[in-house]
Amino acid sequence: MPYRLVHRDPLPGAQTAVNATIPPSLSERCLKVAAMEQETLWRVFDTHPEGLNAAEVTRAARVKSMAK
Repeated sequence: MPYRLVHRDPLPGAQTAVNATIPPSLSERCLKVAAMEQETLWRVFDTHPEGLNAAEVTRAARVKSMAK
């Protein structure tokens, strides 16, 4: 198999990316979310495991178009 099909760089722009310190508040929040039970996650993010239904998609599109 050709090398280009096997070798994938997971961070293609990493050589040019700027390293920045992650604020403690963000890392704390990420750790809290990572440790949450699944049901709690759905509540916190006001969503559900089935994804968006047609009405929610329409509402989100309307909100997005009004933001422009």
